[in-house]
Amino acid sequence: MCVCASPYRRRRRARDANSRAFQAGARYDPVMARGWESKGVETQQEEAVRMRTVTTGDAGADERRDQTRRATLQLARARAVADLGRAKSKPHREMLERAIADLDEQLQG
Repeated sequence: MCVCASPYRRRRRARDANSRAFQAGARYDPVMARGWESKGVETQQEEAVRMRTVTTGDAGADERRDQTRRATLQLARARAVADLGRAKSKPHREMLERAIADLDEQLQG
């Protein structure tokens, strides 16, 4: 068996070939990082596009600021609700419930 056929060299050649293909503009990379197709990444990308659309509309500076503030409050509320679902200690749960109530009040106003 030839030394050049070792598994290490085959992997290295495949990696080099993939990087050359990437540099040449190929769209498909079979050695893509694990989890790229996951829903979490897809959702984050869609949210980023939505936020750019919201903040780059024809709205004035004050309206964009209000939209950004509202989006920030909504994200904070979503995080607090998720944390509340995982909270074990009673004082922590109470603190999160107060925070959610405060965020709801700010979103209403």
